[in-house]
Amino acid sequence: MRLLQTTSSITAMRFIFTLLLLIVMQVPMLAQGIDSIRRVIQQQLEDTNLTVAYRDLSYQLYKEKGDSALHLAYEGLKLSRKINDLYGEAANNEMIAIIMSDIGDYVKSLEFHYQSLKLQEKRQSLKGMASAYNNIGIVYMNMKDYDQALRSYRTADSLNKIWKDPNLRYSLTLNQGDILERMQLPDSAFLYYNESLNQAHILKNDYFVGLSLLGLANIYRTKKQPVLAKPLYGEAISLLRYSGDNEQLCDALLGLGKSFEQVGIIDSAFHFSRMALMIANQYSFSNKALDINQYLGEQFAKMGRYDSAYVYQEKTRILHDSLLSNDKLRLGQQLKFNEQIRQQNLLEEKIREAKEHRQHLQYMIIAIFILALFLLTMFLSRIKLHLSVIKFLGVVSLLFFFEFLTLLLHPRVQELTHHTPVLEIIIFVLIASILIPVHHKVEHWVIEKLIHRKNDQQKKIVTK
Repeated sequence: MRLLQTTSSITAMRFIFTLLLLIVMQVPMLAQGIDSIRRVIQQQLEDTNLTVAYRDLSYQLYKEKGDSALHLAYEGLKLSRKINDLYGEAANNEMIAIIMSDIGDYVKSLEFHYQSLKLQEKRQSLKGMASAYNNIGIVYMNMKDYDQALRSYRTADSLNKIWKDPNLRYSLTLNQGDILERMQLPDSAFLYYNESLNQAHILKNDYFVGLSLLGLANIYRTKKQPVLAKPLYGEAISLLRYSGDNEQLCDALLGLGKSFEQVGIIDSAFHFSRMALMIANQYSFSNKALDINQYLGEQFAKMGRYDSAYVYQEKTRILHDSLLSNDKLRLGQQLKFNEQIRQQNLLEEKIREAKEHRQHLQYMIIAIFILALFLLTMFLSRIKLHLSVIKFLGVVSLLFFFEFLTLLLHPRVQELTHHTPVLEIIIFVLIASILIPVHHKVEHWVIEKLIHRKNDQQKKIVTK
């Protein structure tokens, strides 16, 4: 394993060159990707491509334009329900859940993740269910409900053992290691981190390798084994820096600094901690900056350098107040997003009520038509008309009545059986066994009455 070489100009030049190359390549690629998604949406074709396009564009925008992203995801959700696209409905539910989690509304996030899970269960998609449980575990982890998070991860893992998605397997193994580390079970966490490292090597993914090495290094440091932790941190820093994950890079640099503190090399501890602080400030990782400032303040206080300790403690206080202010802003954003969701639900409720009203109106028209047809048949039976016509109209009116009755019963039967086909068939067979004999008896009685009346009329005419 390679140790970090902070003074290496070659490494610095490689990092700068790679960063510039990524910027030059990724910006137009990202713009092209967004433009292609927008073109799909502008075509306004109500198909599965459009529901996925709404979700994809929402994902591209949610970090910068949360309101627009939420609106797009809801449009995708509404369309997917309209065309009965279960995959699109699940994907857009998942996207709304991600947006709500991003603003810290974990309760709403779970609500939409569970909706997505139900849809994936309906689709019988093992991959979709495993991914949904993984997402649910991440939300519970953010809520610090580690027991529930671990259960969700393990459910996802059991599903993925059947589906066998190697990337998801890596993610779940790493996530379980992370949760066990947070639960202060380092030995169990070490096993999962080590397994995730083996999987990362199989996948030949350097970024995954970096994340797993960071987890293992944290465990060694927690167990007071800094000599083993330092080279792992060094390798992780190199890989994470190259991959561009600055948030995890902060953790690795701070962990390396703390490892040097454990072996008594305080200058190096300060050096790497300040590097971590510089990245945290540069990319506005406020929570990480708070932890690093607090750590540096404590270390300077231990050394009796109270002026420096005061500086970092003051920065810690300012950051703490800023985070409290940000929490209030996030609460306001949560309320705003919740209002958007409420308005969307009200709109959907109005559409549903309008649809039900149209349906009830059609039922009334059908009922009036059946009654009018029956009355017409009765009327025609009193005038001079061929018996076959009267018999035909009587049969038609009765058929309409019994079919209308079946139409009314069908949704109730579906609701009663929870759309279970076997139970639906059994119930409809029972209904048919009652309706068919009744239908024949009523049909025979009505038609015989009509024919008898017609015959009486004809006899009276003959007698006269």
